Amino acid sequence: MNIKTVFRLILISSLLFEILSILPQYFSPLIKNENVKSLHEWNGYGGIFEISHLESILIISFVVIAILMVISFIGVFLFKKWARTLYVILTISLYMTLPFWGITIYLPWEDFFHEIATILGGVVFAMMYLEPISSEFNKKSRKTQLLSKPKVL
Repeated sequence: MNIKTVFRLILISSLLFEILSILPQYFSPLIKNENVKSLHEWNGYGGIFEISHLESILIISFVVIAILMVISFIGVFLFKKWARTLYVILTISLYMTLPFWGITIYLPWEDFFHEIATILGGVVFAMMYLEPISSEFNKKSRKTQLLSKPKVL
């Protein structure tokens, strides 16, 4: 298996594990427990989400960020240089907002899948900036190469 395929598999896996991290909060038998429900009510306490007049702005912001993240995933999958930059900016920006989320409570499987996605995301980061994958982002497209060649008469 070539390194480009491995990179793409890791990228897709990170996305799949992030999606899997959402599912336990809907399907885990733990969520039916009254103590767990009570504990989950504290999720977000002390965070910026408690400020009601900012709620619609935050929801719109997260929808825009989610759309941009999907675009960056597709671009990174296709080895587009702009997508690598967008992916890095979005990821770092999202991690910088963590202190403002307040108390965060995860179910065990939710945290398990999220942590695997985070580790795979770190592998994607490293691979994007190390050879041989980093050179894939720096390659010009065939069309660009043809347009930039000097015409010989």
